[in-house]
Amino acid sequence: EETLASIACGDTLPIELNDTKYTGTITFIDLEAVYTPEEFQTAIQQSQKEFKIKLTTGSDFPARPGQMVNIHLNSD
Repeated sequence: EETLASIACGDTLPIELNDTKYTGTITFIDLEAVYTPEEFQTAIQQSQKEFKIKLTTGSDFPARPGQMVNIHLNSD
C-alpha cells in the first residue's frame, strides 16, 4: 500500500517482457484490494495485497492481451 500511494495516473513505469524493457503510462488504479478467499491463499500470499493497475503502452509493445509481464513499481 505504501508503494501504491507513491504512484498516480499519468506516471510512467518500466515494463519487462522477455528480458526487454519498455515503458507504460498509468491510466487507471483500482484502490480496492483484490480479495482472494483464505482457502486459496498460501502463507506468503496472506501478507500481500494485490491491486489492479492499467498501463497504456506504445504501438511497439509486443505483448498480447492476457500475457504476463513484470511491472516495477519502485526502483529499489
